[in-house]
Amino acid sequence: YEKLTELRLDIIGHLKKLSLGFFKEHNTGELTNIVQHDVEQVEVYLAHGLPEIMSVTLLPTIIFVAMIFVDWRLALGMISGVPLMYLVKVLSQKTMDENFAIYFNHENKMREELMEYVKNISVIKAFAKEEEISERTLKTAREYIYWVKKSMGAITIPMGLIDIFMEIGVVIVMILGSIFLYYGNITTPNFILAIILSSAFTTSISKTATLQHFSIVFKEALKAIGKVLTVPLPKKKTEQGLEFGNIEFKDVNFAYGKDSFELKNINLTFKKNSLNAFVGASGCGKSTVSNLLMGFWDADSGR
Repeated sequence: YEKLTELRLDIIGHLKKLSLGFFKEHNTGELTNIVQHDVEQVEVYLAHGLPEIMSVTLLPTIIFVAMIFVDWRLALGMISGVPLMYLVKVLSQKTMDENFAIYFNHENKMREELMEYVKNISVIKAFAKEEEISERTLKTAREYIYWVKKSMGAITIPMGLIDIFMEIGVVIVMILGSIFLYYGNITTPNFILAIILSSAFTTSISKTATLQHFSIVFKEALKAIGKVLTVPLPKKKTEQGLEFGNIEFKDVNFAYGKDSFELKNINLTFKKNSLNAFVGASGCGKSTVSNLLMGFWDADSGR
């Protein structure tokens, strides 16, 4: 929990140093989700998921070795479904990754939208925008339900095949064991032990497939956290002993993002102790120049 606190403080500390342009591209719901939910998922994986994955990875190996001592033929029969299981997994990995990405994308959108809605409920009530905002939130929820059903439905077939191939080992052990028992090639206690071991092997392998979800969630959480921590900080130099004088814009270029409003080659001079005003149509860039002037955003180029 101490490391979680440190990670959250690192994220918040980094956010404090970013320009306002970053917060125009990322709403408060998204950032709140990263600080609260995604950081929590890191702890879930490291404290619970990773130890579980390591244990269920080691256990099948131990069971297989024990099965060899019982009967090597039954040991081979027990693992016969594993190659088929991993073959299906490899062939369907791309489809599963794409659909999990769709799932997490819409899950995050819905969570962010709900956080934003709850946070701004007082403003929504005050300005009578409840119907518009509620409809947007409901639309996001409907899209989430639609895409989750579609994405999870797409991975049902490969997951079903993986489950079938996992159970094949137990069936083969029971069939071969019955034949060996009939011809006296194996004792009854060893046959019963083989069935128990093969069932435990299948259970362990199935947990490995289930716990893969921990890894997927962990990677998505790291990706979200990286959206904040990998953003470069503004390169600002604090000058000491500057004298008050004119404020100048020289060949300044700035854009909010791709295909959005932008300023090109702006050259302005504000004389010392003068009174200035921006006059122009709505959307011509008055607020943008003001924000650049006060240092809330950083120019893409120019001085």
